[in-house]
Amino acid sequence: MLKLNRRKFLLLSGLTFVGTQACDQVKSRNSRTPGALESGLPPQKVIVVGAGVSGLVAAYELAAVGHKVTVLEARDRVGGRVLTLRGDFSEGHFVEAGAARIPSTHDLTLAYVQHFGLELKPFYPREGLYIRLKDGKRTLVSSDDLTKA
Repeated sequence: MLKLNRRKFLLLSGLTFVGTQACDQVKSRNSRTPGALESGLPPQKVIVVGAGVSGLVAAYELAAVGHKVTVLEARDRVGGRVLTLRGDFSEGHFVEAGAARIPSTHDLTLAYVQHFGLELKPFYPREGLYIRLKDGKRTLVSSDDLTKA
């Protein structure tokens, strides 16, 4: 667990303030990236706490306008709640263990998906089988049955 003394707390608070001031300068949708910042502030050293999606986007946008950004993450991986498990499965199967869907109303998130050329898959694919695990028993479920539930 991170221990903060008064000095560290004030330092992090000041850096957070600088970051929030930069975030107040969000440009219009026609800008370089979905949440691009104006480059009106002199370059600063900024610490972003957390390497989840929001932290990574904040670091990306701050660095794009010239700030020197350091991202701090407590875990040994980036992504925050987004986690795809790919090991221990056969034939390329995987499990979404964290955030698994993006609602259609999340315009900014979807704009970043497009900006970075990321591939999205339907939340409920229209073909294939799923495995339902209930009370320790596995049963196969079709995608049609899954979407009816």
